[in-house]
Amino acid sequence: MIWDYRLMILRRLLLWSSLSILAGLVLIPHPDPFWMAFGWLSLAAGLVSALAAISGIRSASQCRHLPASPSRQAKAAQSLGRRLQKNSFWGLATAVTGALLWFLVPGMPLVNGAALGLLMQGFFLCLFHLLHWRLIPRPCIIPPLPYYQSPECQPFDFSGSRGAAILVHGFPGSPQEMRALGLTLNKLGLRARGLLLPGFGTDLPTLFDRRAGEWVTAVEDEITALRKDGCQPIFLVGFSMGGAVSLVAAAKTPPDALILLAPFSWPEPPWLTALIEAARLFLPVCVPPFRFLNLHDPQTQSALRLLLPNFSPEDAAAVAELRAFQMPLITLEQLRRLGRAARLRARRLNLPTLVVQGTKDEVVQPAWTRALIREFSSPPQFVELSAVHHFTQPSNPAYPRVEALVVEAVQRLLHEQASQK
Repeated sequence: MIWDYRLMILRRLLLWSSLSILAGLVLIPHPDPFWMAFGWLSLAAGLVSALAAISGIRSASQCRHLPASPSRQAKAAQSLGRRLQKNSFWGLATAVTGALLWFLVPGMPLVNGAALGLLMQGFFLCLFHLLHWRLIPRPCIIPPLPYYQSPECQPFDFSGSRGAAILVHGFPGSPQEMRALGLTLNKLGLRARGLLLPGFGTDLPTLFDRRAGEWVTAVEDEITALRKDGCQPIFLVGFSMGGAVSLVAAAKTPPDALILLAPFSWPEPPWLTALIEAARLFLPVCVPPFRFLNLHDPQTQSALRLLLPNFSPEDAAAVAELRAFQMPLITLEQLRRLGRAARLRARRLNLPTLVVQGTKDEVVQPAWTRALIREFSSPPQFVELSAVHHFTQPSNPAYPRVEALVVEAVQRLLHEQASQK
């Protein structure tokens, strides 16, 4: 996370550099020597800052993919703090130099223009680095949660001989979401494998350092491994975020059939993409998702107790800790990018596909899934049910219908393959 913060600082510095360069190019042709000198100083300072920012962005982008243990993050935060303090000092020294030139050499337009440029550049850079030093975020650490330690949340592999089914859970879920369907498919003779995506379940403390590409690669590797084992056919079943992961993976490493249950997608027109990218320059690196949550709401308490069995809204210390919890925006950014990629990859698919969507789903909007369906090169089988989001759970009233649709799709392909032999 600390590398994401450093990257954000450098992108903001690059923006300032671009404005400084632009101001310089506008003012250099000015007939007044004062403004001409100010323009040359702005151009030079902007170019130096831009080169430093671009070099730093490359370095920070590489560091984002390093393993991020708490000790490594703390060390990186200390290093960044020292660098920002040093840059604040040099900014202050630049501003003081400009002020001295202004007062010690009066009446010389060229010198005064350069002095004003030094004063403004130095003052801004001093405040810029000082402010970001003060706002260095604490490392975001997710503690191991008791819920994910249970056997139901672990990966599963039910043996079978009539092919294989790969089942991919959602966010921030675990194989438990797909276990019931895995057992059902195993009864049809399929080998049913419930994946645990990197950064989830018992691996949850590393979630903030994971990227969408890792989740897609995990599914692709599973398809490839089952192919080498001679499994035929292979069904890829994804729920929610797992549906988006499965769709993207299937476009590169196709299974024999794809089943998407409330698949997450993100309809984003180009203008909105540009707006979001611009807005990110001014957003914090982390947000507190629980700060304004109504912790006395029964449904909220029920959901929290799944993850934190001992949580009580009457425990002031526990509430304060939950309110203070920070989530990096980069994690939410991975979901957004994954949802956009799902829509783009749908155009490449040419395999039997079933899509099931709940009309009462408040997590994956039905309108998003309808828009996703229109992106497919060949229309998939699309079924809408009167259901909320978590319809892969047997406790959900819509589960029997979902189970029947999945079984029907699998049996259809198995029958087709049997008839071709």
